[in-house]
Amino acid sequence: MTFLLRRIVTTLPVLFGVVTLSFFFIHFIPGDPVEIMLGDSARLADKTQLRKELGLDQPIATQYLVFLKNLSQFDLGTSLQSKQPVLNEIFEKLPASFELGLATLLFSLVLGVPLGVISAMKKNGFWDWCFSTLALVGLSSPSFWLAPLLIWLFALELNWFPVSERGGFLHLVLPTLTLASGIAALFLRLTRSSLLETLNEDYMKTAKAKGLSTFQIFFIHGLGNSLFPLLTTFGMVLGSLITGTVIVETLFDWPGLGTLLFQAIQNRDYPMVQGCVLFVSILYVFVNALTDVIYQLLHPQVSVDS
Repeated sequence: MTFLLRRIVTTLPVLFGVVTLSFFFIHFIPGDPVEIMLGDSARLADKTQLRKELGLDQPIATQYLVFLKNLSQFDLGTSLQSKQPVLNEIFEKLPASFELGLATLLFSLVLGVPLGVISAMKKNGFWDWCFSTLALVGLSSPSFWLAPLLIWLFALELNWFPVSERGGFLHLVLPTLTLASGIAALFLRLTRSSLLETLNEDYMKTAKAKGLSTFQIFFIHGLGNSLFPLLTTFGMVLGSLITGTVIVETLFDWPGLGTLLFQAIQNRDYPMVQGCVLFVSILYVFVNALTDVIYQLLHPQVSVDS
């Protein structure tokens, strides 16, 4: 309970900082947002009207206070393009981003963790070298390069999978592979290093001395204790997947938060850009805070101050 209260207390200033930075980041971008949205050829009356609608005719301090007031009422403004509340549009796109993110995490865990265990069991052997090389390739393959390659090979040449939009399982395969390549490689390396470190613990040496099988040593006694460092990374990866898949979602025309943000930037939809940035930032903070709480509950022997 003490850790939970302390985590809440430390999260509140972070949230306040995120809210403040999101507000000033948008407002301090060089150039007049009204000029950017309407163009130089727009009439002065139209510019004045839009500036009034956005509240940009008020002092920056007043705008900030109004922003905080609206945020306390869960009001992120109204989209200039659709004329719909920003939060409603975000919630409409959120399930697609969750679906893609969770599919990527599941695939990364199913692939990365077993390969990491095998790599640790075969330390310095042929399979360890193969999987380590595979992990290096996965970590070195950026999504903006891998996505077009997968589209060309599996969608255009082989015609195995559809290339755009959200549909059934087949629509999920290519964007999931794109995102999972680096994450599965990260899980593989973390599992391998953590498991090798766990094998040097006294209780693992005792298990070996008792004559337990390799399976029991690695999968029963070793793997469970070596996965705790993976939990922290799991939370960070989940947050980044939900909030940072702009390139992949855009390339595959996946109707999630990333595509919504990209389209808002293209359309100069000032309230939508600000709302998306703020929403994903707060979501990232909450995911990481929740991960810390779960880690403490599962591993209470770790000091709260550590």
